[in-house]
Amino acid sequence: VKLARAGVQQLDLDLDVLARADATFRDLRLLRDGKQRPYILERTSISRKLVPEISSVNDPKRPTVSRWKIKLPHTNLPITRLTSVSTSALFRRQVTLYEQPADERGEKYDRQLGQATWVRTPPATKTPLELIVGVRPLTDTLILETDSGDNPPIELANFQFFYPVTRVLFKAPMDPATYLYYGNNDVAFPQYDLDLIAPRLLAEEKSVASLTAEEPLKKSGVGELFQISSTKNVIFCVALTVVVLVLL
Repeated sequence: VKLARAGVQQLDLDLDVLARADATFRDLRLLRDGKQRPYILERTSISRKLVPEISSVNDPKRPTVSRWKIKLPHTNLPITRLTSVSTSALFRRQVTLYEQPADERGEKYDRQLGQATWVRTPPATKTPLELIVGVRPLTDTLILETDSGDNPPIELANFQFFYPVTRVLFKAPMDPATYLYYGNNDVAFPQYDLDLIAPRLLAEEKSVASLTAEEPLKKSGVGELFQISSTKNVIFCVALTVVVLVLL
C-alpha cells in the first residue's frame, strides 16, 4: 500500500483486488510488521467506468443477428451496468448480454448476465443503451447480441461498463510498510473492535492511499518440505511392502 502521509487512509480497491478477492471481501487482510491491522470496509454508492475491448463477431449463418465480443481486463469482475450509444434514429431492439463458460465436463454453455429493451423514436433525444448486469461474470469474454429481424442492423459504439467503488479505511504510519493480502478462500471474516470508533474514523480527514503492482506469494518452504517428506514416506511404504511380499 502506497501512502502519501501518515494518519487515516482511504484506499480504493483496484481491479486486481476486485477480480481475485472473495465477493464478500472476507479474505481481505492488512498486514504491517508481520501483524494484522484493523480496517473498516466501506461499500460506496460511487461507480467507476471501465472501457472494454470490442470486436464484431457476426455469424454468417444468422444474418439478422448482430453480435459484439467484449473483452474485459479480468475474470470475475463485479460489473453492474453496461452502456452504449447508437447513431440509428428509429429502432426497438431486445439486447442480451451473456458469456460462455465451460461446465465440469469442459463444454461451453450460454450464461445470461442481463437483458434490456432499447427503444428510440425521433425526435426524442438519443438515449443510450442502459443494461443492468444482474449476474457477476465468470469469464473475461462477454457477448452482446440483438436480432434486427427484417430491419437494418444498428451500429453500436462507446461501450462502457460500471462497477461499484469499495474502500478500505485504516490508520497507518509511513513506516513500516503496509501490505494488503487477499485471495485466500479458506479464511472467515476478520473481527476487529475498530467498529466501536467507526463514526469517528469516518469523520476524520483522510489521505488517499493507492496500491502498487500485485505480487503473487511464493510457495511456502514448509509446504514443499512436507510434500518431499510425504513422497519419501510413500516410497518407504512401497519398498517395505515389496520386502514383506518377497519374504512371504
